[in-house]
Amino acid sequence: MNRKNTRFNALGTLTVCVMGVLSAIMLLPFVWMLSLAFKSNTEIISGFSIIPHQWSSNGFRSVLEKGSMVLYWFRNSLIVTVSITALAVSTSAIAGYLFAKFQFKAKTAIFLLFLSGMMVPFQVTMIPVFLLMKELNLLNSIWALILPAIVSPFGIFLSRQFIEVVPTEVMEAARIDGAGEYRTFFRIIIPQILPILSALSVFLFIQYWNDYLWPLIILNEQKKMTLSLGLQYFGNMNATDYAGTMFMALIIMAPIIILFLCFQKQFIKGITLTGMK
Repeated sequence: MNRKNTRFNALGTLTVCVMGVLSAIMLLPFVWMLSLAFKSNTEIISGFSIIPHQWSSNGFRSVLEKGSMVLYWFRNSLIVTVSITALAVSTSAIAGYLFAKFQFKAKTAIFLLFLSGMMVPFQVTMIPVFLLMKELNLLNSIWALILPAIVSPFGIFLSRQFIEVVPTEVMEAARIDGAGEYRTFFRIIIPQILPILSALSVFLFIQYWNDYLWPLIILNEQKKMTLSLGLQYFGNMNATDYAGTMFMALIIMAPIIILFLCFQKQFIKGITLTGMK
């Protein structure tokens, strides 16, 4: 028994050490970016060092000089990302509920049609969606970023798979007690799949917060750019200002880190349930 405990403790220690090393390797790019944000451009060019020899606020001042534009970019990114996340999660939960608990004609065919959206890369649908936005006179508009993304095939598939597990008997008992479909959905279904919806929200937020290609195609006015486009524009306008570019990248990363820290438990629980499913 003592030998087994010793082996178990040694294995646990080795696992912790390996995970610590891997965590340090994954955190290295972030630490390096943080270090560059507080270095002078001369020190950045001169060589590699994690800790700045002389702390500099040049990056902060460079971003502050374009403060009004940065605020516009941040506002646009926040509006687009929060709107898409809220609408896509809502449509995913509702559509998943319909596909899981209701019977209607061509149900399987329609569901497979939604699933086919997961198999088609964005580059294939990019031109048709662009032409559609042009016909709707939505080019160079935030709505052109929001409307094509309010339905998530992956979200619908994920919601349907987990709503199917909810016992139908519980829903029937609620209907016998006088609960309508809306109350059944919000009081019984939503609490059961809340961890999954939280994980889906984090995935969607990260995806559209960092989206670059579609805003690049749709937007052509500087004030309407998102942060991802602003970073590219900032780099072009300040080709040698590495510190300012890195500080701008920190601003882009901050909301994602805050979101993950706030919903860490729900996210981990949702990922765990997804893997089990």
